[in-house]
Amino acid sequence: MFISVLLFFSVVLNQNGQNLIDLRTFEYKNRLVCIESNKKSEAIKQLSVFKHLEKENADRKLEFFVKIEDKYFRGLDLQPVYFLKNFPKAKNKIDFAVILIGLDGGVKNQWFSQVKSQEIFQKIDAMPMRLGEIENR
Repeated sequence: MFISVLLFFSVVLNQNGQNLIDLRTFEYKNRLVCIESNKKSEAIKQLSVFKHLEKENADRKLEFFVKIEDKYFRGLDLQPVYFLKNFPKAKNKIDFAVILIGLDGGVKNQWFSQVKSQEIFQKIDAMPMRLGEIENR
């Protein structure tokens, strides 16, 4: 019986494995923009400021993750994800937050209302690792 239960969970995890993402796997590869919202419309509104900036997003190695209530998503087009492990928590219990995670995995800034892409880009462009990237072009 115990082996049957283990086998069942193994199959379930393998089926959902590609949808279980640990955000720590992005350390030193990508910067993360994590959005937490109680309303899908607010998350979509925030993501929309980045949709037409593909080159700028790629240049800054940005990945986007969203938590809406208890559901998780990846990317600007909100691809469903089973679970995002190590999703950052906002400082306060609030309805909306944008959290910027640097290449080193540390929280670099938090906003509690809609934020313009240029404000996030300026924050990133002032980071030491980003300055090194720009210098090495």
